[in-house]
Amino acid sequence: MFIAGVALVVAGVSALLTLALAKKTIGFMGKINYSAVNRTIIVIIVAMTIIFTGAYGLLLLVTCTALGVFVNLSGIRRSTLMGVLILPTIIFYLPF
Repeated sequence: MFIAGVALVVAGVSALLTLALAKKTIGFMGKINYSAVNRTIIVIIVAMTIIFTGAYGLLLLVTCTALGVFVNLSGIRRSTLMGVLILPTIIFYLPF
């Protein structure tokens, strides 16, 4: 009973805090330059790929990005692309 009571109190406090923070965040969200955020994230992803995997990882990143853009522009569902990529991987790692 004690744990359930504490869980209810914590859930109530977190709900109130979430509502208060949401009101303050709405005003902040309108001021964000999303194109700069997108460019920064792309640079970070490319840099991490180069640092951790080198040229092979960068080639894989470019290939997968091109596949994702192609699927999006051609009107094919992204879940179809995921199935085409994941199913061979699952079969490759099955213990036969």
